[in-house]
Amino acid sequence: MKNYFILTISILLVFSSCRKEEFPLEFNLRCSITNPIGVLIEWEQVDEHPRHEVVDRRIKGTTEWYQIVALEEDEREFYDTDMPSFLDSWMTEPIIYEYRLRSYPENNSGIPADENSNNGLMYSNIGTGYVGCEPGCWFELLAQETGGEYSVAGTSDNLVATIIDVINSHANENSDLMFLIDKTGSMGDDIDEVRDGLTDIIDILPNNCRLGLATYGDLACDSLWTSGNWFDFQNLTEDHDLIQELVDGLSTTGGCDYPESVFDGIYRCINQGFWESDNKLILVIGDAPPLIQPCTLPLTSLQPFECTEYSAMEVIELCNSSEIVANLYPILVY
Repeated sequence: MKNYFILTISILLVFSSCRKEEFPLEFNLRCSITNPIGVLIEWEQVDEHPRHEVVDRRIKGTTEWYQIVALEEDEREFYDTDMPSFLDSWMTEPIIYEYRLRSYPENNSGIPADENSNNGLMYSNIGTGYVGCEPGCWFELLAQETGGEYSVAGTSDNLVATIIDVINSHANENSDLMFLIDKTGSMGDDIDEVRDGLTDIIDILPNNCRLGLATYGDLACDSLWTSGNWFDFQNLTEDHDLIQELVDGLSTTGGCDYPESVFDGIYRCINQGFWESDNKLILVIGDAPPLIQPCTLPLTSLQPFECTEYSAMEVIELCNSSEIVANLYPILVY
């Protein structure tokens, strides 16, 4: 199955009444779309009185609010990246979150009022954002945050032409170019296209380009329950015939669910690569979204198989580190 899911956020503001009418609404809270990592919550305070403020969150349709952060003085925004552990990129129905700002006045000693006394306690309006799934966003985020470019090949018939377009647009002499390919079962026709078209790809490379090849599957699932080999790696080399030989021998294997270990594959690819060029390109070719639920290490048979060792932000930070500076060029196939 080649459906593609991502994480996205929309906005809905619903005004709620204050707990006591004599304390008017003084805070205007809103949620903003930024990227798939979390929800940006911003608010304005009308008066200048010192107050103690916290942000609460709940799943829409439930009654229980949970405090997620106590705010510093004069803090006016909070970025919620603490998504629930059950959230994963294969969700088909959105989860809707509601946020509110809870504010207490301070007494003369600077101590916040007690919530139980309800003495001056105020609530903002409710800001609502939902986390759901749509195609393309995770690959687009990786490209955007690392200075690369996101491409959609569509069907496998267009894959080689898309790869050639990326190379023509971004590779130059002495570039380091790493292919990182999803090797799970649904990628069979796409791997066939790369195998058949690699000669054409090599022919258009600028002079002195080095090539590398890595493939990824599903870290926990493949390590514990299937092939045991979720990641294969051939370092960068000027021997393009070797890369052709390795691509000729590629076959699909592993993978227990729809999302795959995209983040873990990129992270290991960068760490293991013998990078020399100032122009480092990683072409990530896949048809499935990344796993996003964190793994508990070391892996055991009790470990959920839909998990990742590294997060999107860890991958982005590694790509942008002064020692690496690698650009990601994800290509989505259906």
